Amino acid sequence: MDPFLTSRIVTDVLGGLTNGVIFGMVALSLVLIWRSTGVLNFAQGAMPMFATYVASRCCRTTSATGRASWPASSLAY
Repeated sequence: MDPFLTSRIVTDVLGGLTNGVIFGMVALSLVLIWRSTGVLNFAQGAMPMFATYVASRCCRTTSATGRASWPASSLAY
């Protein structure tokens, strides 16, 4: 099997899992707020957006300095 193809498959699978986890976390947070208050609060989207922004800024900073980016992204969440 071609190493490039294997690398591409692994990258696509990990990207899909990452997107699925993010969508699942946002959906669970909406359900949690709905069940506890009975109000569908779409303003809650600001929290994951802010965490994503912080993670992206940390990853850019750490990749520019040559450090690993996964500790920075885990600290943002």
